[in-house]
Amino acid sequence: MVRNVEFLQSLTFLFTEIIYRYFLIFIAKMYDCDDIQLCLTVAQTGTLSGAAVNLRVNHSTVFGRINQLEERVGARLFDRHSEGNSLTVTGEAMRGFGERIEEEMQALDQSGTKPMNKIEN
Repeated sequence: MVRNVEFLQSLTFLFTEIIYRYFLIFIAKMYDCDDIQLCLTVAQTGTLSGAAVNLRVNHSTVFGRINQLEERVGARLFDRHSEGNSLTVTGEAMRGFGERIEEEMQALDQSGTKPMNKIEN
C-alpha cells in the first residue's frame, strides 16, 4: 500500500512538472521570445546601448521593442536614468519569468523533448 502511494505521488509530481513546462512554453509563445531575451539583456547590461551592442542591433531597435513590450505588458519594465536603466517591480517579475523560460527551453532541448505545437507525420 505504501509503495502505491509513493508511486502515485511520484507520478503526480511528474505530470505536474510536464504540465508546468508546457504552460511556460505556451505563455512564452504569447510574447516574442526575442523580446524576452531583449529584456533580459537590457537588465544584464543596464543600458539600451549595451543591449544593442550585445545583440548586434541598433539602439533604436532595442528602444522600440522595449516600448512595444511595455505596451503589451501594460506597465513599465525599466526606469530610465541618465546613467542607465533599472528594473521596475514589473521588470523584475518579467526577468524572473524570462529566466525561467530560458531554463525550461534548455531543459527541453537537452531532453530531446519537442513542444507539441503541431502534428508531425
